[in-house]
Amino acid sequence: MRLIWTAIASSALLGITACKSFPFPWKTEPAPVEARHEETPAGSTEDPARVRLELQDIRYDGWSLRGRLLITPEAGSIRLDKRLIESTALSMKSVTDCSTGRPVEFMVMDVFAKPPREEDVLLLKPGYWYGKDIRLPLIAEAPDRQRGPACIRAEIEFHSLEETPTLIHVRAEIPVQPETEAPPGASLD
Repeated sequence: MRLIWTAIASSALLGITACKSFPFPWKTEPAPVEARHEETPAGSTEDPARVRLELQDIRYDGWSLRGRLLITPEAGSIRLDKRLIESTALSMKSVTDCSTGRPVEFMVMDVFAKPPREEDVLLLKPGYWYGKDIRLPLIAEAPDRQRGPACIRAEIEFHSLEETPTLIHVRAEIPVQPETEAPPGASLD
């Protein structure tokens, strides 16, 4: 019995101390706006960066989306991880079928990457571009799976090291295979 009361008393004490204002029940006022943590570094008057993204040489095979991602700040500077790890610096937000407008199910991957080393971080200023070939898997390739639709619209999100995410909208189609009259070596009788 004594053990039960000890457990109840310690649980009650733990519950009380979990309250935000324990042991001081009076309210405190929030700090004035000037005293709050700012998003920009101390003493910096630079406006937040606006980022421009382009995806060139787009290739889509029904399983994954590939291309050359180009990044440049239009105003301000950005710091980015040059490795551009998919699902860390880049993530697929949505995919829809061009012909129906219906959402397409796609893979969401969690990648636990090592933090960027000093040599992995690039400070990119307006007028300069950084580019890298990327591959974003959409559907796991397997013999029992059907590949994605012939045409997709995708929304890709880019995350720099300190700025808000930037979206890019991409339209991609599976290339049409040219029809041949007969396979090589076959006769046309």
